[in-house]
Amino acid sequence: MPAKAPIEGYVDLTFKFHKEGENWLAECLELGTATFAPTLEEAQKDIASAISAQLRDCQELRELREYLRSHKVRIHKTRPRGSRKLVDRSNGKALYQPLVLPVRGKASRVHKHSQDHRTPAHKAA
Repeated sequence: MPAKAPIEGYVDLTFKFHKEGENWLAECLELGTATFAPTLEEAQKDIASAISAQLRDCQELRELREYLRSHKVRIHKTRPRGSRKLVDRSNGKALYQPLVLPVRGKASRVHKHSQDHRTPAHKAA
């Protein structure tokens, strides 16, 4: 497995958590991604994992910058400072948590020795 690309910058996102029935709904306000979990702790872990995977997939497709730009999310060169604690900003109806995630550089996860074994006719299709 190739080494991870160096950190290129950081994105500063906001997660919103609230109860829906027996579960917690976690939503990234900037990207619109959401997850459900039975506990707040699991919801926090699941949304962070989902966003990390989403950003990694966009990076692998070489579409991360455009994806973030379309959602008005800026890549910061240095790690933004500030509290990362859960905050109740809606009188008990929802909790909010800022989260900073690293954005990796442009290196591809494809091994440099991998080759496309299709014939030229298949490549043109």
